[in-house]
Amino acid sequence: MSDYPIVDCHIHPYQSAKIGLDLMGGVKEYGYDGSIEDTFVYMKDHNISHCVILNYLPVGQMEDRAMETMAYGLQGYAQAAR
Repeated sequence: MSDYPIVDCHIHPYQSAKIGLDLMGGVKEYGYDGSIEDTFVYMKDHNISHCVILNYLPVGQMEDRAMETMAYGLQGYAQAAR
């Protein structure tokens, strides 16, 4: 550890590496997968003593995924309802 605390004030951990990688488009951004376990590795690698966790709910991505799986005839209706 350093002589002073280092705080990362913007992290997005995920329940699992798979979820993290899926939300990052299958690419480990900055070499980490976003899992809680990997967050501790990240903190150790960078001498970080504390992190601020940001809650992230990908509403736009969830809506897009739902639209992709919706029956073709209903997509026009759903678009108009937005």
